[in-house]
Amino acid sequence: PLKSLDPVVKVSSFQEVALASKHYVLANAISSKPAEAVVLEDLVLAAFSSGRRNFLLVDLGTSTIAYQVVDSRGSLISDGALVNPWHKYGADVITVATKAVREPHLYERMREELNNAVASLMNEQEAGVAVIAGNSVMESVFMGLQLSQLVAKPFQPLARGPFIYLIPGANYPSVLLPLLAGFVGGDSFANLLAAEYLGLPKPYLIIDLGTNTEVLLATEDGYYVGSTPAGPAFEGHVASGTSFAVGGIEEVRVSGFKEDGAPIFTYVGEPVGLLGSGIISLVAELVRYGLVSRSGRMIRGYKVVGGLKAFVIASEAERGSVVFTSRDLREFQKAMAAVRAGWRLILDAGGVDLTDLRYVVVCGTFGSKIAPEDAALLEIIPPVDLSRIIVAGNLVLSGLRVYVFDKYSHELAEGILSNLTHVSLVGTEKFTNLWIKSLEFSRAPEP
Repeated sequence: PLKSLDPVVKVSSFQEVALASKHYVLANAISSKPAEAVVLEDLVLAAFSSGRRNFLLVDLGTSTIAYQVVDSRGSLISDGALVNPWHKYGADVITVATKAVREPHLYERMREELNNAVASLMNEQEAGVAVIAGNSVMESVFMGLQLSQLVAKPFQPLARGPFIYLIPGANYPSVLLPLLAGFVGGDSFANLLAAEYLGLPKPYLIIDLGTNTEVLLATEDGYYVGSTPAGPAFEGHVASGTSFAVGGIEEVRVSGFKEDGAPIFTYVGEPVGLLGSGIISLVAELVRYGLVSRSGRMIRGYKVVGGLKAFVIASEAERGSVVFTSRDLREFQKAMAAVRAGWRLILDAGGVDLTDLRYVVVCGTFGSKIAPEDAALLEIIPPVDLSRIIVAGNLVLSGLRVYVFDKYSHELAEGILSNLTHVSLVGTEKFTNLWIKSLEFSRAPEP
């Protein structure tokens, strides 16, 4: 259908806006023939002439939708985040995508929810153009592209892009960054674009932690990318979990012990639930103080809550207790093992040793909140010297700004896309074996 409909359109440069790519795939044309050619420049200029000269930059995350509103010169006007309505459909992108393929009515509902979320933000923020990056599932469903070839062979998105997409009923265009390969989408491309713009010396490793964790390695020879479904534990989906869009406990520390051996916890944030960063800091403390074994058993200081071993982080009469159970710990181990196996296989594919890594960049709404020493202790990131770890915040939004406004972004983008190697992680025997070996807390005491 791509050849017969020829949905590739060209865009020339604007007076103030660069936009990295000069050729776009008109996503609406892939599933239905367009009535007439659509040129991005015309759409943007039409939006500008109507008074909407702001850009909405969107990180379309699996659990959280983060955004920034910038003016036509790239200056920040506002930012924020909201819960992705997809959280109710599954724990990871593969589960969600498979379910959407099997249930067409569900697919349409998911697409409508994403379209409505972005359209509402555009109207609220009076933005004329949305520039969006997400993983391959998020972007594909947003644009109405088929998922069948993504969840089964050849395990690739229908088209690479970048894309222009017109939300049904909306008057303003969306630009979506290219999908790299497999489940590695425009968000990873934005991460690499931002890192290259900053001129980070190679080799460097980017880990975008979340429900779908992307691992990206940049070397002098090229870029190696892969993704692993870490599951929902990193995003606060545990017994007493919460999300960053809602708020909660973002850091937990052990400040001492009671007479019965139970740890005394101090925390940062509101005791309404545990955020992903709070979970990582908590587990790191449990390992540091020998409260869990290498295999992940709670061995001392715990209570029994609802028939499960648990640590009570906070207990308030009005809000109830915030607890972390043995079941939560097991789910965390699965997520931890998936990420560990992922970055090890990516480094192996690129022929890079830990000692050769110049920098490890931790990013994402969730990744930006964690303490590097906690992540390194648990080996969620490579255990390198802390001076080589960069906590970068939401690098996707930074990459989107580079994509739109930097006049050299086209060269950076082409350099990434033309030297890219996709490393398949999930489902391979090597990944499974390494995942099993990575379940243990190597810094915890012997059983």
